[in-house]
Amino acid sequence: MELSLREIQAAAGAIGLKVEDGSLLGKGAANMVYALDSRHVLRVLYSEDSADRECFLKEMEVYRVLTENPALLLPRVLHWEVTGRPWAIMRRVKGLPLLNLWQTMKPNIRVELLKQLANQLRLIHGYNFDEFELSEKYLLDWPLVMAEKRDFVIKLTTRPDFPQLEPTLMQWLLACLDEEPQEAVYQPVLLHRDMHMEHIFAQGTNLTGIIDWGWSAFGPWEYDLRHLVLELSLKDMELFLNEYGVDEKFSIRKIQKYAVLAWFEGMEHAIEHNVPKLQEWLIRSCVKLMEFGE
Repeated sequence: MELSLREIQAAAGAIGLKVEDGSLLGKGAANMVYALDSRHVLRVLYSEDSADRECFLKEMEVYRVLTENPALLLPRVLHWEVTGRPWAIMRRVKGLPLLNLWQTMKPNIRVELLKQLANQLRLIHGYNFDEFELSEKYLLDWPLVMAEKRDFVIKLTTRPDFPQLEPTLMQWLLACLDEEPQEAVYQPVLLHRDMHMEHIFAQGTNLTGIIDWGWSAFGPWEYDLRHLVLELSLKDMELFLNEYGVDEKFSIRKIQKYAVLAWFEGMEHAIEHNVPKLQEWLIRSCVKLMEFGE
């Protein structure tokens, strides 16, 4: 249910803002975002699911801690309330998602933005669980997580509507998940967990923000790079990893493994929502996945 202009004005009035716009900028699975003026937005949780409410509260806590560091490019939360329907007034992130910009962007600007993104993630992955006031359930039991992911893949690949892949390709994808059994050995750090290019904003030659932290949790840093492997070219990914400081073969193989998991998750989405173009893109991306770890 969308908000009335009066409700939007009441929220903005909590910090003395005058609503100059009030239009709906976007609506996701659980949240709506309204424009207040050129610099501020109102984010409202419309879902009544308790899990979505927990994600909203967790996201506000992540913003609270991370925005204390002025070097981190996250939306600033100016005011938020959880009585009734949770909502927050936030700084509006400038620019557009990299997903909208990347294909037409000049190579030198890509290089600059990749360097900035690597530096941002390196700073973010420097945070550990003790710096947040969060439930320990967000400190992921990684061996259990991976066991659940393997079960998910097995069920997915036995579905009658799962695409027919070349046997050698399917064998390779499944073999990736069986590598590196010592998953309990890692230093848990803050993860975004949904680091798609649609959640990374830029304007000109500058990154301007990383949004949507509702899925954040604590686990191995390599897991946060899984979507980037699929969305960036091999050359761009190599530049990113060099800037981030990844030079260990062991870490690169872990990133590849987590990217394969992202591949299966994307394929499930394509099947469930009947998106054949996404299925085709994922199948083509298998070659890149195989070459990444070489």
